[in-house]
This record gives sequence, structure tokens and C-alpha cells, in this order.
Amino acid sequence: MPGRSFSSTNQYRYGFNGKENGKDISEGGQDYGMRIYDGRLGKFLSVDPLTKSYPSMSPYPYAMNRPIDGIDLDGLEWIHYKIQFKENSNGKPEILSKITVEDFRNKSESQLNVIHGTKSFYSEYSQGFGEKGRGVLYTYEELDEKGNVKSSKQEMEVKSKLTRHGFYAGQGCITKSGELITPGEYGNYDFGMKPIDMGDAIAKEHDFLQNKPNHKGFMHTDYLNSDVLFLIKLKKFESDFKNNPNYIDPFTGRKVSKESKKFTSKSIALFEFFVATKVAILNSQLEKKEISQDQYDHSMFLYRNMRLVENGPMPNPSDKLNKDSK
Repeated sequence: MPGRSFSSTNQYRYGFNGKENGKDISEGGQDYGMRIYDGRLGKFLSVDPLTKSYPSMSPYPYAMNRPIDGIDLDGLEWIHYKIQFKENSNGKPEILSKITVEDFRNKSESQLNVIHGTKSFYSEYSQGFGEKGRGVLYTYEELDEKGNVKSSKQEMEVKSKLTRHGFYAGQGCITKSGELITPGEYGNYDFGMKPIDMGDAIAKEHDFLQNKPNHKGFMHTDYLNSDVLFLIKLKKFESDFKNNPNYIDPFTGRKVSKESKKFTSKSIALFEFFVATKVAILNSQLEKKEISQDQYDHSMFLYRNMRLVENGPMPNPSDKLNKDSK
């Protein structure tokens, strides 16, 4: 168009698949996180770290030698699943396989310091994760009638943000096959994951108690008992690590991380508000005779008997609920 011109400054850093160019390593090099790809050769410069899982495949090609429809797994999250599915006669996804590509929890601190540029990774975070952040990465492959890959997609679930911590803390929790196939609703939640730390384990108990059909919303007074349980156990956990500088989180085998302390402090303040609000609602409902005395007593049971929780056991990694079932 008249009056317009364009000149390249050669400053754009990304290329094929959105990966960062690494010409300081090789002229056609691209950084895939776990290894370097050379576009001139159409191959990686090092062996695929998942080679042991796929002995029949060459360890060097891109995406199992399928550059058109394949996604090379650069991973480095808490955990990475690959799910293959097909569309059934009702037009809904039918799971054919689900495999753990790699689990990056409890990587060595020296490895994680290199990845994230930290000096003491596990003092900051409860579990190891990679460049995509804290969450669960799903690689989906839809197969056609002949078993060939029809389409592929990657999505992160339970990605950590202000309202989330670990697999279970925050609104909702991890689902069996990711939100794309199993949306967050009763019957789809996955309680087979080991929590990332004590705070996440307490949240898992809370979610498990509320995992019932026709959930009425987290502010409903029916869930006051589980909220009190969550609040008191978080306070007990906070007291343990504040009063004992050598306290070890049984779920990590390490001292409590800064992210866990921050989550605990914020959650206590939030749930003190939730509990107080629900108690006020119940008192008002009883006064107006909108609920019976029996309904009131049932909903208020743990609030009136907090010492039952204070003197009760804390979550333990050896508990059946807290073991990885994968």
C-alpha cells in the first residue's frame, strides 16, 4: 500500500511450533525445553527423554516422525498425561488409553534450580514443576476408525493461580481425564492423586466430603461441617510449622515451602469469613423457623464441637485417600 514499508530487524525469537530459536547452539536450533531441535535436519540433537517408554521408536525424530499432526512433549509440569480417545456412536469421547508421560514431582533441587533460575527451589515451592507452571498437562489425541491420529491438543488443568493450590485446593479439583473430556462435576473428580503438600491434603479431605450429587454451591450451609474441618486443620498445620522451626511436611519430606505457608494464611482468613457467614445464616433461619432444630443442630455440629477436630488426626501420606492410585 502507498506510504507503507517493512524492514526486518531479525529480532523475532520464535519459529516452528512457537518454540524459541536457539541459533547460538546450531543454525536451525529451537529450544523444546527438554532438548534442542534442529530444523535443518528435521531431528533433535539428543535422545528423547521418554525413550524407555517407547522402545520401538527412534529416539531422535520429532513427534514420533509425524511432524504434520504430532506434538512433541516438552512437559516439565507436576505431571503429564497422554490420553487417546475416539468419538462413540453418541458423539461423546470414549477413552482408549491414558498413560503417564512423566511425573516431575520431587525432581532434584539442583535440576529445578537450573530450570527456574532459583537458588533454593524447594524453600519456595512444595513440588517440582516445569516451564509451563504448576498444573497438570494433558496431551489429547483423537483417533479415527483406523486408529490414526485425527487431531491433537494440549491443555493444562488446575493451573496454579490466586484461587488454586495443588490438585485440590481452590474451586473444584483435578478431574479423571481433564476438563476437555471430564468436566468438573460429580463423578468426574479424581481423588487418586497424592496431594503436593499438607495444605493440599487438607483441601482434598474437604473436597471429598463435599463430593456429592447436585452440589448446592460452596456457600450453602449444608457444607458448614466440612468448612469447619478444613479451617481447624489448617490452623493446626499453621501452628505446627510456626511453633516448630524444624517441622517437616509429611507429604514432601521437607520443611514447609513459602507457597504452602502463603496458601495456608490466606485460606484461614477466607474460611473464617465463610464459616462466620454460614453460622449467621443458620441462626437467622432458625429464628425465622425456616429450618428445624434438628437441621440446625446437624449443620452446627462441628462448629459447636471444634475440639473433636483439634484433637483428631491430621492427613497422613499412608492414608488410603492420600496415596497415588495411578
